[in-house]
Amino acid sequence: MRPLLLKGHTRPLTFIKYNVDGDVLVSCAKDHRPTLWYADSGERIGTYKGHNGATWSCDITRDSTRLVTASADSTVKLWNLTTGECIFTYEFDIPCRSVSFSLGEEFILLTTDAFMGTPPAVRILKHSKNVEDIKQNDEVLYIDNAHPGRITRAIWGRLNEYFLTSCEDGMVRKFETKTGKLLKEVKLHEKSIQMMTMDKEGYTIVTASLDKTSKLVDADTLEVLKT
Repeated sequence: MRPLLLKGHTRPLTFIKYNVDGDVLVSCAKDHRPTLWYADSGERIGTYKGHNGATWSCDITRDSTRLVTASADSTVKLWNLTTGECIFTYEFDIPCRSVSFSLGEEFILLTTDAFMGTPPAVRILKHSKNVEDIKQNDEVLYIDNAHPGRITRAIWGRLNEYFLTSCEDGMVRKFETKTGKLLKEVKLHEKSIQMMTMDKEGYTIVTASLDKTSKLVDADTLEVLKT
């Protein structure tokens, strides 16, 4: 794959997400406007207009029809990936950080930042392909007592049975989805974990940290396989 230089944002990038087919990607930045690009040529397809704060992360449905974005403006927005139309907005009173569709896309895993005395939290929101069935404040799980600092990323585990969070304290935590029970926590880094992602089969994760290391980790045991 030849390297591409994509120019379109006016402020620093925060997140990049390819669709499953790998033919398009979405970039998020502090300039409020997520942007859609062709992956092979780097041509900009368009921007998603509606956020009033930095967009920290995004995810794309497997059929590449819908995009979800999380923003510092305290909203999570659902978009038509192709047309750029905003089809629904989840509204909160605290900055939103990380978003991820579940397997089957019935749920959205969301993290929110600490703000005005409210602790950092993990939320699971209901999602539906039918927009009329999506509702505000429709949460099936809320955890606000497990993270002492900012949650930088949250990702689903295999079959949605658990999810993992990374934090600015260098910890990765594993939670049971149905109950929210903390199953395991391991300190993997000496400084903030900036990014965490899982392989397609769901067996390993990769972390990247401000301590200048990246680790390959077993997703079940959280044992470090390689640094």
